[in-house]
Amino acid sequence: MLANQAAHGAVGELRIGAPPIVAGRFLSSALASFIRDNPDCVVEMRTGLVHELRTMLESGQVDIVLGPESLAEPTSGLDFTPLVDDRVGILCRVGHPLASLKQVMPSDLEAQIWLAHSRGSLLRQQTEAAMHASGVKSMHIVCETDSIRSVLEIITETNLVTTMPRVTMESYLEDRLQFLEFDHPQFHRPLGTIKRAHSLDNPVADRFLALLR
Repeated sequence: MLANQAAHGAVGELRIGAPPIVAGRFLSSALASFIRDNPDCVVEMRTGLVHELRTMLESGQVDIVLGPESLAEPTSGLDFTPLVDDRVGILCRVGHPLASLKQVMPSDLEAQIWLAHSRGSLLRQQTEAAMHASGVKSMHIVCETDSIRSVLEIITETNLVTTMPRVTMESYLEDRLQFLEFDHPQFHRPLGTIKRAHSLDNPVADRFLALLR
């Protein structure tokens, strides 16, 4: 009986890693549903920056990482399966002076005061590359943090702007925050599952991924 349950992913362990942004409501809501439906499974969720998550995955501390495709690119031996385009956007408070513009120009962004993500994050690297490619010559950064909660609270209460992935941030917007009308091809950010190539089948992980899809 127990062996049959394990084979179907109803019993076992799910060890998953994710960047802090993904580990918010986007992932925690799915995990809550999974835990309710699979009370005999044990879940371990770890968070970290790119190099930390990659180390966890390669060393076997986690079985799967839910994160951007670029997390898997520098390293061979990792397989990426896309789930959604978690495209990056420029986030500000509702009522921000730029929010009323039908088209935001690079010069508008150069004139803003920015909140930036930590230097070791993929989001910070992608933001800087996309800004440069879109013609934004400089960013006036007055605050850096790796705390998503701090980002949301500061942006809500000031005229600072920042970048955030659109899909994973959607549930946080409410009537306080909004994305500006500005886009660039380098804001493309495939989000999906990353596993070690040729890793053993994990019915529990497969069960959770089916829920995510």
